[in-house]
Amino acid sequence: NIHTIKGNARTYRLSHITDVARKVEDSYEELTKKLKASELEQNVQQGLMDEIDLLELEIRSYQNIAEEKLGRSTTSIAGKVDHLKVSDLLASMPVIDDPTIPVPANQWIKAAYKLLLSTQVQPVNQVLSDLTPHIMSLAQDLNKPSPTLSFNTDNYYVKSDARDTLSNIFMHILSNSIDHGIESAEQRIAQEKPPCGEISIKAFPHKDLVEFIIKDDGRGLNIEKLSSLAAENEQLSAVSTDNDPSYDELTDIICTSGLSTSDTVTDISGRGVGMDAVKKFAQSLGGDISLEFDTEVNNDEFFRPFALHITASSNYIIYKP
Repeated sequence: NIHTIKGNARTYRLSHITDVARKVEDSYEELTKKLKASELEQNVQQGLMDEIDLLELEIRSYQNIAEEKLGRSTTSIAGKVDHLKVSDLLASMPVIDDPTIPVPANQWIKAAYKLLLSTQVQPVNQVLSDLTPHIMSLAQDLNKPSPTLSFNTDNYYVKSDARDTLSNIFMHILSNSIDHGIESAEQRIAQEKPPCGEISIKAFPHKDLVEFIIKDDGRGLNIEKLSSLAAENEQLSAVSTDNDPSYDELTDIICTSGLSTSDTVTDISGRGVGMDAVKKFAQSLGGDISLEFDTEVNNDEFFRPFALHITASSNYIIYKP
């Protein structure tokens, strides 16, 4: 997903990759417009492929710099571990809180368990902490105060092979909160809100899934504009436009590729591909995405605050109290 590459490049201030990714997005947007108008030209297609090749070349050059110049391995140490044997060993370990085990032995078991576990998983808190600098710099770029971040994800771990996918999910959602959800300081003060916005992420075990609830204290979704866009979009012809769309319909609307409530395209958003990517990422982890609206808060007749629910299979996200 080019939008995800661009977002991650912004996170690490790799401005050249960000610029190349943006050019690819511009060419793809031009290509889709010409497809709809039946004006597709061979040179447009070739231009897009050339830019994708350039983007891949730039990413590889940064990878080479990291490995050859800076001596940083792009392969984690976890990749050198026999994961199957470690998983079997973890499953066979005695119950850590067994009161019959002497204290010194119990402490050793806990330490060994944590060490073995660290080769298989990473704390979700660490994934979120790694994204915090990106959120703060993004707020600065948008001339908004840095938001207050609240992460209630202790005791949740993501398996190493799913870590990047979970990070991409949070990167898109947190960027949307800053860009679309949380208002400017002036707008918030006028609404008698504190100038700094708030974003919270909470995790809950739910049967064979883990559920993340992400919420900000911004203005919410522009329901009227979403309904209007749905009526114009051929992909959403089944969505009801006579009344307010249902929660499921609104989820389908915001996850439709190419649909955005933003009036302008920027380096950050506006192309309507972010939430489409989030849904695909969540589904790749055995989960999905849904919306829950706050019906009690309605300070604006057009906007409605909401919470975003992301689920993932416990095969990828582990809860260890």
